[in-house]
Amino acid sequence: MTQPSPRDPTRIQALFAGIVRRYDLVNRLMSMGMDVGWRAVAADLVTSAPPGPILDVGIGTGDLALAVTRRNRRVVGADFCRPMLQAAQCKIATKSPSPAPALVEGDALALPFPDATFAAAMAGFSLRNVVNLDRALQEAWRMTVPGGRLVCLEMVPPQRLRWAHRLYQDLAMPTLGACFGGAVGAYCYLPVSIRAFPSAKALRQRMEQAGWQRVCYRTLALGAVAVHVGER
Repeated sequence: MTQPSPRDPTRIQALFAGIVRRYDLVNRLMSMGMDVGWRAVAADLVTSAPPGPILDVGIGTGDLALAVTRRNRRVVGADFCRPMLQAAQCKIATKSPSPAPALVEGDALALPFPDATFAAAMAGFSLRNVVNLDRALQEAWRMTVPGGRLVCLEMVPPQRLRWAHRLYQDLAMPTLGACFGGAVGAYCYLPVSIRAFPSAKALRQRMEQAGWQRVCYRTLALGAVAVHVGER
């Protein structure tokens, strides 16, 4: 399988459609179960936003949205990959408290919501896959109310222990993807997308350029994961 470019939306869409069946399993294995805690950090940050609905940009199979719903916040999830939305719908049907997250098929660069619709927006491991990061950050700003916030949870190029991270990304990730996900090519794309993404510091600057204020971040997993918070 040819690796998709981090800027090729059609092939990225097909990639995620092809790995959806074992997506959650491989995530747990690759992160050694730590991704659950990372999402809990992001969920706590986004639920401290003002009252109102929360937008999940790139909902995937719905784990972050469910974490926020369990904190008594209403969530609307959007994704441009229909099989991912279908997987999220199945999970929501069995695991979600009421009210369950609503799902919308749509692109993060042009979502079908009016200005200032949401109290907050969040993106969990989805921003690496957008064609235009700046446009996605601006679109989230547009749809968020004044005083609202954006929370981004993402894998970033680590600034320390780079050799160890690269070894894990280039060897372990494709191996786990091949053994448990049945898609070695898809998981070869993952380290490519990480290295093409801004560092944690650079992402803060990009958020500020998109209009977000008081942007701060913390790193997790020895710098391989970052959670950013910005306010409108």
